[in-house]
Amino acid sequence: KNGAPELVAFLLTWRGNQRGHNPGTNLKNCPLVAAAETKSIEMLQLILEHRHLSVFEAFDYSYALFTTVSMFQDSDPEAIDAVRLLIVEGANPYQRIILTESHGTCAGSDVCSSITYAALQGYTDFVSCMIDTYQLYERKRMKLMTEDPCLRMKALDYFQSIEREEQERIKQALEDTLVKTIICSFENPEISSPRLGCCLSILERGGCVTNRGLIALLMGLRSDDTVHLMNAVDSIVPDKLEFEASFQCEISPRMNSPYSRPDAHDSSQLLLLMDWFRSNTPSNTDCNWINKRIASMKANKSSDSDQHKGRNRFCFINANGPKVLVHQEILMKKSGKIEAAIRFEEMKQASIDETYSNNDTIEIFLDISVHHLCFLLQHCYHGSIFFGLPADSKLACEELLDLYHLAIEYLCPSLALECELRLLAENPYQCFCSSCAESKDLYSRHQGERSFRVKGPSKLLNPNTYLNVISYTDNMEVSCNYNIIRKGSYGFMDASMGPLSATRAITWKSILFNFDKVLKTDSFLELCHSNLVQDEANTRISCDYRNVGILLLRTVLDELRTLPLDLMFMKRKVLNIDEWRRIK
Repeated sequence: KNGAPELVAFLLTWRGNQRGHNPGTNLKNCPLVAAAETKSIEMLQLILEHRHLSVFEAFDYSYALFTTVSMFQDSDPEAIDAVRLLIVEGANPYQRIILTESHGTCAGSDVCSSITYAALQGYTDFVSCMIDTYQLYERKRMKLMTEDPCLRMKALDYFQSIEREEQERIKQALEDTLVKTIICSFENPEISSPRLGCCLSILERGGCVTNRGLIALLMGLRSDDTVHLMNAVDSIVPDKLEFEASFQCEISPRMNSPYSRPDAHDSSQLLLLMDWFRSNTPSNTDCNWINKRIASMKANKSSDSDQHKGRNRFCFINANGPKVLVHQEILMKKSGKIEAAIRFEEMKQASIDETYSNNDTIEIFLDISVHHLCFLLQHCYHGSIFFGLPADSKLACEELLDLYHLAIEYLCPSLALECELRLLAENPYQCFCSSCAESKDLYSRHQGERSFRVKGPSKLLNPNTYLNVISYTDNMEVSCNYNIIRKGSYGFMDASMGPLSATRAITWKSILFNFDKVLKTDSFLELCHSNLVQDEANTRISCDYRNVGILLLRTVLDELRTLPLDLMFMKRKVLNIDEWRRIK
């Protein structure tokens, strides 16, 4: 303990430690632990080299590692080497140590592992070194085990099961460390950044938060008492759920309507008969009804002129490209902004032209791209987008987010609802029209409305798109009012959610669950590049990757602290005995 390696070496040479010494049961009598308390790597190496002379049956390597971590700071010159040395010799950083005295941030705890203690102290280098070194040690140990003469005849499944069990123990230990460190980082803001830096190191190396850890995390971060009532893992909203939303039915026949017809798909037929749209529509779309109509119309020669028969009212739309002819009433019913533009243009024409009548064709200008106009017209006429979304999930997600902004701007709540349902759907390319929905048993009518259901998990909400979704939807003022029903599974109640509530809740939770994958995406690299820092001499531009990662982690945790619990948990039903038996 006095740090005299020469004297220790002399005593070991003459085996003075074996003469009449009783080691007892106190762990601190272990010479390796005593060597760790000297903060000298030379002393540690000396004891390890002469371990065969020890009166102890085995050194307590894990407790020696814990002592080293508690005595050193990760900035000390020999600290990392000492930690690496002990792990290579057999110390387990995930082993929970029974504490015999208070150790700073572990005060009040009976047990604590070395990696948890290092994370609570904010020792990022210790945490990274322990995970990396132990991983290499485990690979070497498994290789030696397979080459052992006594175990060589064992089947491969035997070694794989041992490896799986060890990986599961490591995963659970890392999750416990993550949860405890995150909670303590919010309790003491002064060392919050170093602790979150340790959490980032764990997440980068495969650590993750599961449903079990999420409950413990929320119980530690939130002050409301309701979270203590939701401590069952099965009450967390799963990925495989159904979402249901109600749309207004397609334009219903009215006696005073210039295009009154008995068929709900007549507006879709009008769209297909437009030459400008039919020429740009592929023969194979995502809607079976459209595909059949296109096939039956190939031999016909219907054109725009056929649509001028009757009392249809038209207008030209100029959207940064060729002008297109559309039906006023169909677009006015779906979009409040287009309706206002048409009304204004009609009033303008009536004031400057005495011969103007409501049946005259007017022209309005919309400041949107041509392909966005195509999506808008598909929705207004058919009630659903049926072609044009990119096959790439990231591009499709960005396209739907752009369309959502467009729907908010043009006061088209049904399009905004359709975009969010596609973001939540396992198949975001399916058609939402009544024919396709009825054929898949995902459709119902009730009092002038039609309900449509989509099934999760979402295809478009993935690590490559999480940050884009948050960026697009952050601080967005949603003027459209609609609700999405999250269908409860067996024994749980349905929940009604406002615009973007379900999407944002799933995204924030998924970022935490898949943080290591998010850090490897192009979206995160773009976020880092947007935070470039120039030095004082203006000679070098750099990006602090770790600070951006810590900031992202802190943002995710802040959001999870404030999200309504109904978005993350499902409420249980009060069941009678018959319902309970049926579910069982």
